[in-house]
Amino acid sequence: MRLIRLFSIFCLLNINVISHAQDEPSPIEHALFTMTIGSSYPNFIFPVAEWRQDSLSFQVPYYYESVSSLLQYFIPSGEIRITDGRGICKFDFSDEQITIFEGLDCAISVSPDGRYVIYPLQEQICGESCSNLLAVGNLEAGTYATIRKAPDSGNFVRWSEDSSAFLIMDYGQVGGIGGIWYIKMPENGTLESALEPILLENFSVGDIGFVDISPDGQQVLIRGNGTTHEGLTLWDVRSESSDQQFAAWADGQIILRDQATAGASFLPDDEQHLLIILEQGVVLYDLETEQIQIINPDVNTRWAEWAYFSPDLRYVLVYDSWPGGLEGEQLTLFEVNPASQDH
Repeated sequence: MRLIRLFSIFCLLNINVISHAQDEPSPIEHALFTMTIGSSYPNFIFPVAEWRQDSLSFQVPYYYESVSSLLQYFIPSGEIRITDGRGICKFDFSDEQITIFEGLDCAISVSPDGRYVIYPLQEQICGESCSNLLAVGNLEAGTYATIRKAPDSGNFVRWSEDSSAFLIMDYGQVGGIGGIWYIKMPENGTLESALEPILLENFSVGDIGFVDISPDGQQVLIRGNGTTHEGLTLWDVRSESSDQQFAAWADGQIILRDQATAGASFLPDDEQHLLIILEQGVVLYDLETEQIQIINPDVNTRWAEWAYFSPDLRYVLVYDSWPGGLEGEQLTLFEVNPASQDH
């Protein structure tokens, strides 16, 4: 039985939530809600977010008084939870499955088709501190494979829509280096030997970043290009590899090289366009013509530092440090294209 620690968050974490449903003023017009968190070391948010597949809730890693936690927000109810930072359970193993998969009692991620789970093994790997090895389990076949990667103090998983591949964005160990790892599932789904992930990039803990994987699992979008945070790197698993350590930076295609970006997403059934946050706002970017169409000017890099789009592309979660020049950190939720929604 896992214990979910629910805190009196408004007092302990100094969180203020401004909701338009309550007709309260918001610092950003059209925001669905704004959450401001008093920030002073060792309290801070890691620059990464994970959406649930139903696009109705998200979670971000949060350090409060040196304790690793996860901050969850549920859109329909407006509920906020603070939970243990090692991951929120997405699938409960039965006693028999715990024996078969040699794991702990909870999976941290389930593939969109419901066939695979990613979960911590009982075995640990150690660096500056220790963490449980991760594995992928096939629920139908009752087989699993370990994932060979460095230890971390927490991670998020992002699956491709067709469940053929996934990304692990780990935020390293405190004082160390995090990274983005690409894992391709075996064609026949057989999990017998360890999976060897491809390290796409690394980054210092706390660096601003974002990542997305294409619906078919063949391409990845990463912020920056290895030397700066500007532009985007588009990496394709089918491209010829130079066998260098950081595959995205070594073999990827750089787009919008000199422009600040705060978030990006692939589009379903549309390989020609990307959804990107630039200085002009949320834009539809054409990979062939390099032309843009502005979708929402409110969400832009003049204030947004990083952002993650929901799987259905209806919402975008945006992060800003020192909002309005004030001390603190701010998370704001928007509809990507408010004009398209019926209210």
